[in-house]
Amino acid sequence: GHPVARTLLDAARADGADVLALATHARGLLGRLVLGSVADAVLREADRPVLLCGPLALAPAADQPDRPPT
Repeated sequence: GHPVARTLLDAARADGADVLALATHARGLLGRLVLGSVADAVLREADRPVLLCGPLALAPAADQPDRPPT
């Protein structure tokens, strides 16, 4: 397993969290294979909903010409 993912999951369980929210670097498949992914490990092991926010979701709409403003 991934020790950071395990720590997050254990803390969520101990605190009684309803959902886990994580920011991610949004690496591609190769990056996840080589470097691993905390978000990927959390998604596989979580017993509650997980919300992932990637870099585009965090950037202002003005910085994303192909996305309509929210």
